[in-house]
Amino acid sequence: MGARWRVGLAILLAAGVTGAAELPDLTPDRRLLADAGWPWLEPVRLEYRSRFVSAALQLADVLAPLDSSRSDSLAERVLAEAPDTDMAYERLIHNARARRDANAVRRLVKRYELAAAQFGFALSHYVSDESGGISGGRAAR
Repeated sequence: MGARWRVGLAILLAAGVTGAAELPDLTPDRRLLADAGWPWLEPVRLEYRSRFVSAALQLADVLAPLDSSRSDSLAERVLAEAPDTDMAYERLIHNARARRDANAVRRLVKRYELAAAQFGFALSHYVSDESGGISGGRAAR
């Protein structure tokens, strides 16, 4: 399945579909059949959300070296829908590091730490290693 996603993303990029606008909007007021309260529908909504999160993060990864602001926008859309998605925080931090934006890195790492405490996911060693220890890291001046 991973290879199919990469091929699909390559086709989308070749066709010029590179913006966040091409992905479905799943904000709470626009959920899949938002007015329906059928018990069987919730697992379908969760699956739809999961697919959106996966596709948006993969597209954010592909766009990161080409257009970090679009990549950031996709990661932020993921966090708006699924704030417990650690990979979205990591994408934002990686993009800020690539731009050499030390203030954004510090702000995003703090946000990542707070989300990890709130949602119970483990902090990435990758993020920790690059910042010299998540909380104790200092940017070079």
